[in-house]
Amino acid sequence: MPAKFLGPTHLECVSPPYPRPGETTLTIKYRKDRFHAGIKTFTYFEVPVVDAIEPACGPMRGYTQIYITGNNFNENDGFGKATCQFNGTYTTNATVVDMNTMWCDSPPLDLGDSDTGDYFYYMAVSADGEAYSVANVSFLYYDDPDIRQIMPQNGPMSEPNSVNIIGKSLNHPNMCNKKMKFGQIIYEVQSATDTNVVVQTQPVAVPGSVVVTMSGNGQQYSDDITLHFRDRPNTYEYF
Repeated sequence: MPAKFLGPTHLECVSPPYPRPGETTLTIKYRKDRFHAGIKTFTYFEVPVVDAIEPACGPMRGYTQIYITGNNFNENDGFGKATCQFNGTYTTNATVVDMNTMWCDSPPLDLGDSDTGDYFYYMAVSADGEAYSVANVSFLYYDDPDIRQIMPQNGPMSEPNSVNIIGKSLNHPNMCNKKMKFGQIIYEVQSATDTNVVVQTQPVAVPGSVVVTMSGNGQQYSDDITLHFRDRPNTYEYF
């Protein structure tokens, strides 16, 4: 293959196709093969392939921890250089677990660069910071849920309770795993609109207050509001 002279200490050339992964020899020759710069080793490897990501969505503020499964995630002497790339522009550091799994964080969403303004980035990965997979998966973004009110604000301890969560951005179409957290207990969302979410809570053992938050991806939760559980005989209405 011809090489491009960049300076007294640098040449640039393009590697030809190779039939299989593995090592081959690289020899630099000049002046019609009269001189050469010794034999080096060049390694061919398979480009990473992404099969799936979890979760596939996150808030616009970014920093969702994404679990990636696929193939060919070997680092190829690029330890510490693994990255995820979003829309071919934004990169975040990644951690390679093994040949089939890796982790990375999502970047914050730049609305000026999201494809067609639809709140998503195409995503590719690299195990060595150079060879990237085909950007065949999309990471979706949504507005953070904004909880404004809980109705009722008090609930009985001894029986299930239907709770209405009132706010905005509670049912963005890009949410992929809506959850409500009452203290440390996580509940499925029974029904949702953009301004109202219904959750069925279960009986609790002791009276008290719990912090209520919402997640659109089952991982990152919104700002909170408080709900009070009380023993029914000791619950009073004040006017």
